[in-house]
Amino acid sequence: MNFSFRKPTPSSNWLALAKKLEYVQQYNFPYIDDVSKFSEMFIIGEGTFGRVFKARNKHTEKFVALKLIMVLNEEGFPITAIREIKILQRLDHVNIVHLIEICKSRGEQVVGFTIFVFRNTYMLNAVHKEKVKIPLYSAASPENYFKANFFLVMEFCEHDLAAFLLNKNVTLKLEELKMMLKMMLNGLFYLHSNKILHRDLKPANILLTKTGILKLADFGLARPFSTSTAAKRNCMTGKVVTLWYRAPEIHLGDRDYGPPIDMWSVGCIMAELWTRRPLMIAESEQMHLQMISGLCGSINTEVWPDVNKLPLFKVVKLPQHCDRKICKLLRHRINNDKALDLLDKLLILDPKKRIDANNALDHDFLWTNPLPCDLSPLMSQYDRTTPSPRSLANQDPNQKYGQEYNFPFVEGINTYRDIVKIGEGTFGEVFKARNKYTQQIVAMKMIRVNRATKDLSIMAIREIAILQRVHHENMIRLIEICKYHADFFLIMDFCDHDLAAFLSNKNVTFKLEEIKTMLKMLLNGLFYLHFNKVLHRDLKPANILLTRTGILKLADFGLARPFSTSTAAKRNCMSSRVATLWYRAPELLLGDRNYGPPIDMWSVGCIMAEFWIRHPLMPGTSEQGQLNMITRLCGSINRIVWPDVTRLPLFNVVKLPQCGYDWKVYADLWYCVNNNEAFHLLFQLLCLDPSKRISAYTALYHCFFRTNPLPCDLGAMMSRYNDRPNLTFFVNRSP
Repeated sequence: MNFSFRKPTPSSNWLALAKKLEYVQQYNFPYIDDVSKFSEMFIIGEGTFGRVFKARNKHTEKFVALKLIMVLNEEGFPITAIREIKILQRLDHVNIVHLIEICKSRGEQVVGFTIFVFRNTYMLNAVHKEKVKIPLYSAASPENYFKANFFLVMEFCEHDLAAFLLNKNVTLKLEELKMMLKMMLNGLFYLHSNKILHRDLKPANILLTKTGILKLADFGLARPFSTSTAAKRNCMTGKVVTLWYRAPEIHLGDRDYGPPIDMWSVGCIMAELWTRRPLMIAESEQMHLQMISGLCGSINTEVWPDVNKLPLFKVVKLPQHCDRKICKLLRHRINNDKALDLLDKLLILDPKKRIDANNALDHDFLWTNPLPCDLSPLMSQYDRTTPSPRSLANQDPNQKYGQEYNFPFVEGINTYRDIVKIGEGTFGEVFKARNKYTQQIVAMKMIRVNRATKDLSIMAIREIAILQRVHHENMIRLIEICKYHADFFLIMDFCDHDLAAFLSNKNVTFKLEEIKTMLKMLLNGLFYLHFNKVLHRDLKPANILLTRTGILKLADFGLARPFSTSTAAKRNCMSSRVATLWYRAPELLLGDRNYGPPIDMWSVGCIMAEFWIRHPLMPGTSEQGQLNMITRLCGSINRIVWPDVTRLPLFNVVKLPQCGYDWKVYADLWYCVNNNEAFHLLFQLLCLDPSKRISAYTALYHCFFRTNPLPCDLGAMMSRYNDRPNLTFFVNRSP
């Protein structure tokens, strides 16, 4: 079906604001239904270019997935969304998610249980009677009020493959693995036969229905391709595919790629079906190329004749004299010769020699006993015992973490040597060590067991549970857990520096673009945390780490807690004695126990100011002193600027200075910052009223990050300081 969007009539150019609003609200979109036909909307995920909701059709009672198309600028409907719609309309296959229709909502409109308003969406949970506030737009432009929100209505799938692979309680038989791989290849063969590349295959984009049907999803990066041999006929971007599943030809700058890039991703996913973790976890493109070479052999003209024609072949550093040992390394996990043979053909370096979907479907692995089987028994078992994040969309996170938690661990720490203490976490000492087999440098955080009860503290259990749940480039990664005598060690990524050391060292200078990059990575990690309903509760420079390659990572989750988005009174009944004093939000100082993500955003504001002034913004010596410093900089705390402040337990107990309503940060810091966009973002981060404080999602789209100089790669900055021992780990500046 072709969609034609009529332009506004000429008279709309001179209509008054009220008339224009009435015109937009009464405008009839031909051929497109209103999203009010759906109810009970719950957020279940994030697509490449839009947020995804679960909803129920009021008339048919069937569940659907609604993908919101985000319009984040003034350029109209995004071209990426148009491409996705065109591709989804072309596709009709049992192993590809089905586009049912396109719906819209506009302006301020009641949509079933959902109220859409400018800049924010309020979602009412019909079961728990909860209101959930979710930001939609980043720019506070009046034009956004007149924009329609468009939704892709797709079939709802109860599970995704990533949930299966992360859950240790789910065991997959060989015949079930074969069936998943076969359906994945079936969908991919259909795509490639219709000259379409997916370009973002990963477990999170592979869905499973409760009847056991696997479906490829999220076509936000999909593109049609040509089979022509004319040079550069397919001139496509190289910034596609999630890093861990990205083919080597993309890393080397190929823009004339084709179906082999998807087949490489299939190989990585196939290995993950057995290993239950990504095959090649890397923090940068250079590191990923090194891991590819270590597993699949050196990249050279002997194994890949045309590789020297790729733009970056002579630019990037490629490891030499590496043997191909992927089958050897995975044999202890994949004890099947035919499976290893197929995996070997999927992960061939030369894309011309890499097996295609058609030949992979004919491979002996899929046609020998045990044959692929029906997945419906597996799915019914999984539905009963361990629901996926999609089916838990409306479950209170506190209930999930309130249950008894068991985690796997390895006895002994004999795998690690050269153990040296480097710092102190919230609830344990931190050591640096080397894996004697892989030579990888790791950080070991010791968690002491209560000698009387011989149990871990609830704080430690929460930290482990959260670390096992989060997987993001800007979050510290938990590699494994070891037990030594009575104590446990969390084995994590080792980061060479922490932000506190950089800020304390006067020899370190930051360019504006470097500050933007660090702040953007900080917000990226925080958005991921808050999106997954987790609060950090102890953000400060000492808990923000930097790798040698310039990747910023949030660390130390000793105080982290899951939270609920319910507005029910005291639903989040948490301690207010969290966050280091200098970075503690005013609502915590006034005794609020029903707080949420805004407390972390206040800490981000304090850290942001510190990038320029190079010392803590508000170094109070007591809670009363901290409140005095906050009011001096951000204005008086009262009902005029913060209507709900009178409900906080300590509002009438502590002495609040009356300093007027001026925001004095601008005057105090102008000599250091001297950037209007930075001050505007800082103003929104250090807003006294938490309900008005900017969210991580909205902050990421702030104009501060979209104006010159743009955020840059931190590799050059890190190379200047990597060899300085006084910049490594844990500088204690806390009160």
